[in-house]
Amino acid sequence: FGVSWAFARIARLRRVAMARNRMLNILGMAACVAILADVAENMFTLALLLMCPNPYFPGLELVLGLSMSAAALTKWTGLTGCAVLVVWACLPTVKRPHDFETCGLR
Repeated sequence: FGVSWAFARIARLRRVAMARNRMLNILGMAACVAILADVAENMFTLALLLMCPNPYFPGLELVLGLSMSAAALTKWTGLTGCAVLVVWACLPTVKRPHDFETCGLR
């Protein structure tokens, strides 16, 4: 709930003629990245518990362990992006002209 509120608060009303905010687009994907990385981390953990130790694939533990660590790092990066988005939304904003006026519409 908090991340979607923050994104909506920062994005406000956008028109076709308005420039895109690249940082907002990247931060808008942070929650999706965090969720997908958490699922991947859980799958790698489950695979590690079920398949290791395996005498036929001696390096499998290392590969699954590194994959699990990479997924955890990606998850924490996504969660950090969510936190940045919420903090950005809570900052007091400079009063801007109404969105219709910036597009040339009245």
